[in-house]
Amino acid sequence: MKSLVCVVIGDESVFGVDIEDRKKVWQLKEMIKEKNLYSFAAKDLKLYVAKKGDNWLKSSDPTQIKDIMKQNGEMDGSYRMLNTAFGFPDEDDAEDGDIHVLVDIPEYIKKSLRILRYNQQDVSQDLPMDSGLSPASAWDWLATFFSSPRKASPSKKDV
Repeated sequence: MKSLVCVVIGDESVFGVDIEDRKKVWQLKEMIKEKNLYSFAAKDLKLYVAKKGDNWLKSSDPTQIKDIMKQNGEMDGSYRMLNTAFGFPDEDDAEDGDIHVLVDIPEYIKKSLRILRYNQQDVSQDLPMDSGLSPASAWDWLATFFSSPRKASPSKKDV
């Protein structure tokens, strides 16, 4: 059994996956897809061994990601987890802070995440940090925030 720590490139989320030694990379992709509730196909994930030389990427050192991706190349979907080329530690041998797999999501998903973060950043600049509002007044404040600043004028038919 391998206990792998994975990091998603683009959103930097970290999660663990326990997988049997005899399972293959394509099965790991399926597990990652299910665990993260991705709506795209598992085959669209690109996985990379997060190792430079004999050293695993540390969670405190994300700057080496591009070098590792170039150096190691994408993991072949037909290989098993126990393949010595991967060098994944057994469940009991994994050390704290080590990252074993880099998960690269499709570019269109990364772009959507960037847009979402940008939009959230714009909205959060307009929101008060601690408004002290009651739930009812907070609702009123939100309603004014999302409503149009222009008032509707009566048409000639209404007069």
